[in-house]
Amino acid sequence: MHTPDGKHMLRMWEFERLREVVFQVDIWLPEDSEVLLAAVRIRNPNDHEVPMYWWSNAAIPETAQTRVIAPADEAFGSDYATDITRVRPTAHEGYDGTWLVNSPHAADFFFDIDPSERRWVVAADSDGDGLAMLSTGLLRGKKLFVWGQGQGGKRWQEWLSPGAGPYAEIQAGLAQTQFEHLVMPAGAEWSWVEAYGNGHLDPATSHGADWDAAVRHASEQLESLQPHADLEAMLPAAISNADVPPSKMLLTGSGWGVVQRARRRRAGKGWIDESGTPFVNESVTAEQEPWLGLLKGQPFDGAPSFVAGADWEELLEGQGGPEAAFHLATMRHSRQDLAGAQAGYSKVLGAKGVHRRTKALAHRGLGLALLAAGKEEEGLAELRTGVETDSTLTALLLEAVTLGIRHGDPTMALDLAESAPVDLAGGRTPDVPEGTRTGPGWARSGGRRNPPSGSRDPGSARGGRTPSRSCGRRCARANLCRPRTSSGCIKS
Repeated sequence: MHTPDGKHMLRMWEFERLREVVFQVDIWLPEDSEVLLAAVRIRNPNDHEVPMYWWSNAAIPETAQTRVIAPADEAFGSDYATDITRVRPTAHEGYDGTWLVNSPHAADFFFDIDPSERRWVVAADSDGDGLAMLSTGLLRGKKLFVWGQGQGGKRWQEWLSPGAGPYAEIQAGLAQTQFEHLVMPAGAEWSWVEAYGNGHLDPATSHGADWDAAVRHASEQLESLQPHADLEAMLPAAISNADVPPSKMLLTGSGWGVVQRARRRRAGKGWIDESGTPFVNESVTAEQEPWLGLLKGQPFDGAPSFVAGADWEELLEGQGGPEAAFHLATMRHSRQDLAGAQAGYSKVLGAKGVHRRTKALAHRGLGLALLAAGKEEEGLAELRTGVETDSTLTALLLEAVTLGIRHGDPTMALDLAESAPVDLAGGRTPDVPEGTRTGPGWARSGGRRNPPSGSRDPGSARGGRTPSRSCGRRCARANLCRPRTSSGCIKS
């Protein structure tokens, strides 16, 4: 897209389903600039506040000579085995955690930067080269994440990023840590600008024993790379350019923005100005079509995706048939109405003409609800029946095996593992239905995500992070992660 002030930008935008907000990222590289710039805007069209979460994430090569520096002596540390604690990254558990290869296990360091300081984080290799992340004031959090040098951490990284080679991550977020949210008011818009470039540090200082000297040197270099005042001065133009229409559409995102627009208009609620972020009808697929049809009063005969909300429940209650009953049970389950969920799943299982996939998932949902109610034997039996009902749902098989072990029935786990389809052992990607993150706790065997902390799947044993991520990182600490082709390491 081209802006009135002469910028040539790449814009990306999407409707975010968990918070029901719209985000966009504008990226541009000015002529002769040493930094790549990114302007981010989040809009909350709701008439209520939402708990907002955002972290920008950049990979940096992991070498024995790479160090990460930020203007802080202390950080809030997480090792995925104990509670988050205040630590000194340069003297943590007997090692200097600012060197990427020193940590024996996966670890987070959320740098505790004084509010009076400019907020930045930079990596530097043996030559002093490395990525710097700079931002305007709203993006306060700065973080280092390492996978760790243990077998589990390394395998976890290779599994999720095959062929990428060893790397660590530096990140920038709205809150100080990923265990927090910021309250975003109803109708609010938040914007900030980020800059990415080579820090060009002097390795004699950046890699020296004097941490304070390394921080001072890096701060001076980054101010020369991109003055903070100049970065802040870019914000008004970034806000103004955010509504400039795209010049050319390269790729359409999901169709959920179209669904949300129709949903809100049906309810007589306001929506965003789509001038700069149009949600086009061409983006609608089979994932969204049944829900758009339901909004238009058409009969509902099931959907491969899931939605949640009181208005959706009201619409489904006016429908008959097992597919509507299944999605109603799923929605009740997602808001922790276990009794209502059990009744709904049982209704589906007692109906005639139920699709095999729906019946398997109803057994699965009933099993999870029973487990949550402390009825382990009955719950595991439902999970097993679900697997036997539709053996093509390999993610359901993986989940049942894991929960069998967790709830004291290794025999069931072994029996199910032995019944696994041959192509699962060959590494075929599990058939996980799209959109199940809003369903009742679908287990995912792969994929690393950064969802809002505190979001909780009804099948999850804990909140804070997505099931796959918290499971994976605990395994990374304990060196328990398995290759993708095995029964894997998933969290229900």
